[in-house]
Amino acid sequence: ILPADRRELVEIAKTVATHNGRVRIVGYGGAPPRGDREQREFQSFNAALDNAKAVGVELAKLGVPPSRIDLETKTSVNSADKAEVFVEY
Repeated sequence: ILPADRRELVEIAKTVATHNGRVRIVGYGGAPPRGDREQREFQSFNAALDNAKAVGVELAKLGVPPSRIDLETKTSVNSADKAEVFVEY
């Protein structure tokens, strides 16, 4: 997690606490261009899950209860490794 991203996560944690909200994290993951399609899709899923979990762990460290954090994955072998965070309240 980059410092600028961590600052955003601090603000998200504050919003969740203020509004008693939930966080939905959608992880995206790419895959190297080698291997068959099924292998690449599996690698993409694992990367997406790792990205979502990394953000979830950071939010938990910032005080967001794990019971208020939902993780999702979106896989595409051509996707960039990233995570999007949505606050729902």
